[in-house]
Amino acid sequence: MVTAVTDYLIVPTEPVHQRDATPAGWNGPVLLQGLRIEQLDGALADRLMNACELRGERWGPARQFGCIHAFIADVPRERWERKLYA
Repeated sequence: MVTAVTDYLIVPTEPVHQRDATPAGWNGPVLLQGLRIEQLDGALADRLMNACELRGERWGPARQFGCIHAFIADVPRERWERKLYA
């Protein structure tokens, strides 16, 4: 059973050693109604990037970047109950 739907847009760093850097002017603002910018927990950022990376049989490229922050939108229940995410 689905209890919540959240969209993430990850903003990558360059290079990996800056993975935990704080963005300039950081204070976690709300950008638009329902959209915010946050620093993700390292484990969550890794899981999201792993799910989206290209890979194939006997091929898995090494990630050369991290996640500086992410734009996050919590999708209202009435939107995802209409099966727009199915």
